[in-house]
Amino acid sequence: MSKKQLALALTCALSFSPACAIAFRDTMALPISLQQCLNSTGVAVMYPSDMNYDALSRPQNANYQPHPKVIVVPTSSEEVAASVRCVAAEKGDVKLSTRGGGHSYAAYGFSGEVVVDSSQMKGMSFDDDKKEVTVQFGQTLGPLAVAMGRKGYALPHGTCPGVGIAGHALGGGWGFTSRKWGWLLDHSKCARKCW
Repeated sequence: MSKKQLALALTCALSFSPACAIAFRDTMALPISLQQCLNSTGVAVMYPSDMNYDALSRPQNANYQPHPKVIVVPTSSEEVAASVRCVAAEKGDVKLSTRGGGHSYAAYGFSGEVVVDSSQMKGMSFDDDKKEVTVQFGQTLGPLAVAMGRKGYALPHGTCPGVGIAGHALGGGWGFTSRKWGWLLDHSKCARKCW
């Protein structure tokens, strides 16, 4: 049992709080080896007992009430890769899902026991010589479309600025320009694999 889990257990024992007991149970359900691995990666790790967990585990559609056992919030592709390696080391016993940054009407981004939250990976850069844009998977279409428009670029997309680029690039977001320009995936040159 980690120091964090011990502190949570003592708090739960003294407060007699059902919510606290549930948070402790959820933390304990993850293999200790996975918890140790995730805690050693340098990525921000949020368990149900952490203050930021509730805000990070709230889906856009309030009809769903997901309760992932842990949410990791990477700031680089190296931290994403480290988190994926930790889950992979569990040999399929733990499910991983990614929350791509935008909406998901059915909260699929929360379907794993470990959720990779992309909210801190919204970077974008422009290569004017190649006429290419590089975007991290947490970016949403609104800010991306505005930044690209300022540079004289455009992309095929739908009408909702809150759609995450990760889901959109994989086939979401049919819009006004799609009939002429196709899907964003048709114009993508590369997707970086992190593991």
